[in-house]
Amino acid sequence: MIKLLFSAVVFIVSMVSLWRMYEKAGQSGWVGLIPILNLFGLLKMIGKPFWWIVLYIPPLTPFTHFVVTVMVARRFGKSALFGVGMYFFPMIFVPMIGLGNARYLGPEA
Repeated sequence: MIKLLFSAVVFIVSMVSLWRMYEKAGQSGWVGLIPILNLFGLLKMIGKPFWWIVLYIPPLTPFTHFVVTVMVARRFGKSALFGVGMYFFPMIFVPMIGLGNARYLGPEA
């Protein structure tokens, strides 16, 4: 029962954090909750063309997502090391952006 409650809390915090992160970047918050569409939102957030979605093919997915998370962190004024944290521990670092005082600096940051 405790495990289920903890999982529910982590899930809700993660969804709210994603929603807020996308809103801070000037997008609709629900975009962050829909699979595949959220990748297009991330690419828009970092200022990359939409054809980058093809870099998410299975052999390249880990590398591509690593690069994208580091770039997202940079767009919110965080360090590349923070982006590494976002890649490995999104349940900790995404709420720091979405629910914290991080500000979106734009796709050219």
